[in-house]
Amino acid sequence: CSMGEINFIKDIKEGYSYLIERKSLKNTFNILISLNFFLGFAVTVPLPYIINTVLNLSPKQFGIIQGTFPIGMIVGAILVKKITDRFSYSYLLKKISFMLAIFMIVSGIPVLFKSIEVSNIVFVTMYCAIMFFVGLTIALIDIPLIYFMQKEIPDEYRGRVLSIGLSIGKMMQPIALVLSGLLLNHIPAYTIPIGGGIVFLILNKVYSNKLNLEIHSKEYSVERN
Repeated sequence: CSMGEINFIKDIKEGYSYLIERKSLKNTFNILISLNFFLGFAVTVPLPYIINTVLNLSPKQFGIIQGTFPIGMIVGAILVKKITDRFSYSYLLKKISFMLAIFMIVSGIPVLFKSIEVSNIVFVTMYCAIMFFVGLTIALIDIPLIYFMQKEIPDEYRGRVLSIGLSIGKMMQPIALVLSGLLLNHIPAYTIPIGGGIVFLILNKVYSNKLNLEIHSKEYSVERN
């Protein structure tokens, strides 16, 4: 049992060392981790609160808004091969990350117009569009990024490196949820998606400038077949 524990720790250390030594891989995981964190912080917690409590939309309207998110992801999964065949992933990641941050910021703006007489249909339409494009952009980021990591990491390290990176990413989400929930009790709801979107925009600007990933759909369509 002790030998198994020693081997496990050794494997984790080797995987961590491999991850740290490769800058492109490290920056790739940084983007995934920040994506998980800021989606939880700026979207998952404040958006239902804004829609249900601040704007007082009905459960049916909230359900319609939530339903557009997976539709966006499906559309993104369908389009990803065509898009990555036309643009380098480095270029794509910069543009999509920028768009995702903008959608986070925009999701907090309707609250500022709550005092003005605006029909609920306008809010529903706006949030449906936001959630659709958030789902779309996540699919366009995630699918090629996972492919890149599987392609770049050798077989003997792949399991360990992916386990470390994905585990850290999953750990960040509950932290983001708790932090966002605590802040909702002390600051206006709209400041969380706006502030989170701005910070996410800055972080992605830093990381995406360090990336040079060339991923084209022809490559991974052949790999998957």
